[in-house]
Amino acid sequence: MNKKQQQELIMKKLSQSQRDLNLGKLSRRDFNKFLFNLSLATGVSLSFLDKLSAWTGTRMRKAIKESGDFNVSNLSYNSTNYLVTEDTRPRDLFIKPDGTKLYLTGDTGNRVYQYSLGTAWDLSTISYDTITFATGAAKPYCTEFKPDGTTLFFTDYDTDTIRQFDMSTAWDLSTAVHQANNLKVNGVQTDSAAGFFVNPVGDRMFVVDSIGGQIQRWNLSTNWSLTGATASTTFSTSTQDANPQDVSFTSDGLTMLVSGLASAAVYQYTLASPWDISSVTYNSVSLDVSSEGTVPFGLFLRPDNSKLYVLDSGVDTISEYI
Repeated sequence: MNKKQQQELIMKKLSQSQRDLNLGKLSRRDFNKFLFNLSLATGVSLSFLDKLSAWTGTRMRKAIKESGDFNVSNLSYNSTNYLVTEDTRPRDLFIKPDGTKLYLTGDTGNRVYQYSLGTAWDLSTISYDTITFATGAAKPYCTEFKPDGTTLFFTDYDTDTIRQFDMSTAWDLSTAVHQANNLKVNGVQTDSAAGFFVNPVGDRMFVVDSIGGQIQRWNLSTNWSLTGATASTTFSTSTQDANPQDVSFTSDGLTMLVSGLASAAVYQYTLASPWDISSVTYNSVSLDVSSEGTVPFGLFLRPDNSKLYVLDSGVDTISEYI
């Protein structure tokens, strides 16, 4: 068994064990027994597995990722979801970096809705804050927030425009004020600017051209400001799916995920250089999400790569994959 096969086997067994055993609740003795059996099953030395001695499930997944790349095909639906009732055409979601707030974009009410998670990152503990933000757009699609919660961008699908709002109180939609520096996304098909992603620094933005079947990168000359933004390179997803809807990245900018409407799947790509889509390679791995819905629009990857959230606009549901 080569290293890659070992890594894939470890991830598969950890994912299954997390569901069956709830690793975070094991005693130290039982956890050490689990590590010993995992070593026998995978051929990986205990010296490496000892890195997992901090025995919460999240830390375990983080330690495993030090030995190999993220692989979306190793994720599976964990039977946790949220049925959206606030808007009948939900399009996208964003989660605050600490996992305690969720924001949903809907184009029935043309609003962004704010929610709280009683337990960070756990959709089973979600509650609506009864706070909304009227976007002023006919078809708001995707929302991205600055890491400190003071700026938000969203795409207007109807006009292929990205709009910027600033908030006087971080993460509070009721304090959002529109800024004048809208960005017309040139180079995409008409009524086609769908999901998008801004890297944490705020100097790179990636816009999904859902009809053109491509991802377009924009460079932001001033971090987290649309003023002076310029179009850069593009990458076609049409070989995998001609109707992409949203895009997300791992925090290092080396792995890209794209949701495909034509196939109801999430595809994974590798970038040779961080945030550079001129050097993209398809990994030949994907996650089939059709069992939970066939209209996957929104994507959100937890920063530590331990959980993926997919919003399906056909069944109005956000689902968790671990």
